[in-house]
Amino acid sequence: MEPVFALQRACFRYEDGKNGISAVRDAEGIFEEKKMYAIVGKSGSGKSTLLGMLAGMRLPTGGTVLYRGKDMRGIDREAYRRTEVAMIHQAYHLFPRMTALENVCYPLELLGTPYRQSKTLAGEKLLALGILQDQWNSYPEQLSGGEQQRVAIARALAKRSRVILADEPTGNLDQENTEHIMGLLRKLVAEEGYCMILVTHDREAAGQADVTLHMEAGMLNYT
Repeated sequence: MEPVFALQRACFRYEDGKNGISAVRDAEGIFEEKKMYAIVGKSGSGKSTLLGMLAGMRLPTGGTVLYRGKDMRGIDREAYRRTEVAMIHQAYHLFPRMTALENVCYPLELLGTPYRQSKTLAGEKLLALGILQDQWNSYPEQLSGGEQQRVAIARALAKRSRVILADEPTGNLDQENTEHIMGLLRKLVAEEGYCMILVTHDREAAGQADVTLHMEAGMLNYT
C-alpha cells in the first residue's frame, strides 16, 4: 500500500532578494494511515513550512512531495485541500462574520452537503469538543481563545477527511481540554485509520504520537 505522504529530498527555500532562507532541507520520510505523527522542534526550525508543503499550500523548491504516490506538482491542489485533507491552524482561521456553527458548516457546504445535514454534523462535532448549543450562534470574537481553537478543530473533524494536518492544535487549551481532544484524535487514528500529523511544542500531545520527528534548522530527523 502506498503511504499517504512520501518526502524525497524535499526542500523549501524562501527567496528574499539576495538572501534566501532554506526552511526545509532534503527532508526524507513517509507518513502512513493508522498512525499519529508529531513534529517537534524550536520555533523557526521549519515545522510549519513542512506542514504547509504537505497541505499543498507550498510546492517544494527542490525534491518531491508525493501524496498517495502522486507528485504534488501534478495534482489539483485546490480540490486536494477541499476534499482530501483537513487543516487545524494555530491562528484558528475562523471567519469573523460567521457564527461558530456556520464556521463548522462552511467546508461541508463547499462539498455539496445539504444544509440540514451540515448543521447536524457540525453540531455533533461542536458538542463532542465541549462547545455547548448556546454558544453555536456566537461569533469568534465572543469566544475565548480556547473556545475558538475547539471550533477550529470541530471544523476540521466535520469534513471527515482521513488526513488531518494540525499546527499546534492544543496550544491554547488547558490540560483537561488537551487530554480530551487528544483522546478524540487518537480514537480517529486507531478506529478509523486516519493519518494525523501534528506540529506541536506540547510534550503531552507529542507523547500521544506513534512516531515523533524532530526538526532542526530545516532538517527532519526521526527520534
